[in-house]
Amino acid sequence: MPQFDFVCFGILVWSVFLLLILFYFYTILNVFSVFNELVKFRSKKVSKNTFFKYIISINKRLLYNKKIKTFLFFW
Repeated sequence: MPQFDFVCFGILVWSVFLLLILFYFYTILNVFSVFNELVKFRSKKVSKNTFFKYIISINKRLLYNKKIKTFLFFW
């Protein structure tokens, strides 16, 4: 008679299957919600940075135009 029979092997397989199912639902409920919050924060940060870069570029162009106008005015 072997040490581990088919019943014991079946219990091991089903317990591993049950643990994988529990881990799957834990991952869906907890990890994905954190991942979604991170993606939202990152996209918000990226859009905010691009908006500020756009404002800075406009400001630089305005300053450059102002320098040109003052230079031409004094000539």
